[in-house]
Amino acid sequence: MSLSDRRLLVELGAVLVIKVAIIMLIKFVYFRPQVEQAPVDQYFLQNPREARTTEPASPTEIIGKEP
Repeated sequence: MSLSDRRLLVELGAVLVIKVAIIMLIKFVYFRPQVEQAPVDQYFLQNPREARTTEPASPTEIIGKEP
């Protein structure tokens, strides 16, 4: 392997590393979840009714008024 072949391999490796770094930067900048899309931990488990029972709610509980 001659010196020019080694230089070519080093240059191709450097180009590959730079391309991967650019792709990762673009991924982190443009494809990260927005604040309103971020997952909310334990939000739905804070309802006291869900904490005490697993029975389905009656229609009056869902609507919030008596018939």
